[in-house]
Amino acid sequence: YISLFGLGAVSAAVMSSADSSILSASSMFARNIYQLSFRQNATDREIIWVMRITIFVFGASATAMALLTKSVYGLWYLSSDLVYIIIFPQLLCVLFIKGTNTYGAIAGYLFGLLLRITGGEPYLYLQPLIFYPGYYADKNHIYIQR
Repeated sequence: YISLFGLGAVSAAVMSSADSSILSASSMFARNIYQLSFRQNATDREIIWVMRITIFVFGASATAMALLTKSVYGLWYLSSDLVYIIIFPQLLCVLFIKGTNTYGAIAGYLFGLLLRITGGEPYLYLQPLIFYPGYYADKNHIYIQR
């Protein structure tokens, strides 16, 4: 019985962290990107609907990544890779380059994501469309970028 309660407590903690991450990502998207960039005069009802849709989209993408990746290390590597490749350059631009605006940040996000996805991902078994310098094929003929 003790192990059952312990497993329940760990599951509750993990689910709490997961749903708060998805909720915060969708609210940041709805307020900071949708309202500030696309619809400055959006009503609260419209923002709530955007949040509901993005909760579903972010939850579905997180579930797909979790189901497609075979190891926890793969998920950690993929999430840290996305943060350092897509979000960190935006932070540097905002802090150190004058004239950085929202539209440039959105273009940078999309361009960085496009370059990262077309580079392939061995943990999600995505073959690269762009072969960056230093790529090689492993024994299963999956191309890996360095």
